[in-house]
Amino acid sequence: MSDDEVVIEPSSDDGDEASFDQKLKKLRDELKAEKAKSAEYLAGWQRAKADYVNLTQRMRGLGEEVSKNTCRDVAQNFIPVADSLEAAAKGNPGLLATLKQIDEAFRANEIVRFTPKPGEPFDPARHESVSVLATSTLEEDNTVSECLQSGYEMEGGIIIRPARVIVKHHV
Repeated sequence: MSDDEVVIEPSSDDGDEASFDQKLKKLRDELKAEKAKSAEYLAGWQRAKADYVNLTQRMRGLGEEVSKNTCRDVAQNFIPVADSLEAAAKGNPGLLATLKQIDEAFRANEIVRFTPKPGEPFDPARHESVSVLATSTLEEDNTVSECLQSGYEMEGGIIIRPARVIVKHHV
């Protein structure tokens, strides 16, 4: 027996079967209307829950993006300081230790300094060519001759500043 199949016996006082059938029909109609409302409320709640889950995920993603952008912006302000220390540190143990601390602070924030070595292929996504050096060998074409300034990248391959290099070009 389903919920719609309600069996009600007419009482002996109520002798009018037509009146009883009308009351039963009215009760069934009310039940049907309440079930429809219930289904509508459930669907609304499910939509609201899905919207909340989507919003939570979107906000988490925005938070991560804001954090990365902030970290990148701060790093861009400190990179010239690291460059100055790197230039002055050659042969100075105290400055080399300070530069190492800056690199560790960058690494703690998922920022890494990279310095292309001579002979590495030139990568325009990671390197900025500031000069070209002629070479007579085809094997050296489009390779790094010298790194003038280190580059910095964030986790995920996001380049904060490309390494500034001299590139060999076959003539």
